[in-house]
Amino acid sequence: MMRIGELAKKVGITTQAIRYCERIGLLGKPARTPSGYRVYGQEAVDFLGFVKKAQGLGFNLQEIKTTGRRPCGYVAEQTQKKLQEVEKKIRELREFRRLFLDIQKEWQTLEVFPDQNHTVCPLIEGLEKQQRRS
Repeated sequence: MMRIGELAKKVGITTQAIRYCERIGLLGKPARTPSGYRVYGQEAVDFLGFVKKAQGLGFNLQEIKTTGRRPCGYVAEQTQKKLQEVEKKIRELREFRRLFLDIQKEWQTLEVFPDQNHTVCPLIEGLEKQQRRS
């Protein structure tokens, strides 16, 4: 059995994170010593290690709460959904990159910027025109 500080150090997270996991129901209520200190066993170390790994894969705490105590088949299904989200985000980022490269190229060819007295930044305001041309 270990106290919260020992658990935090062993898992590599903060004591506040452990308390938060308890508050949201992710981690069960720990046993307490007669003086009121929280005490944890190896199961808490294992589960919080799982949580940390799942977060590293992009799962948020609510998703982990939903998947954490389910069979691996369910987790695999959720991982497939995450993969689809990542692939969509990659496509969006590639599109942004292409747009920014095109715009940057156009901006570098401008010798004189239009009258800025009536606009905040004609370069940014011209993005809509650039996007329509793409």
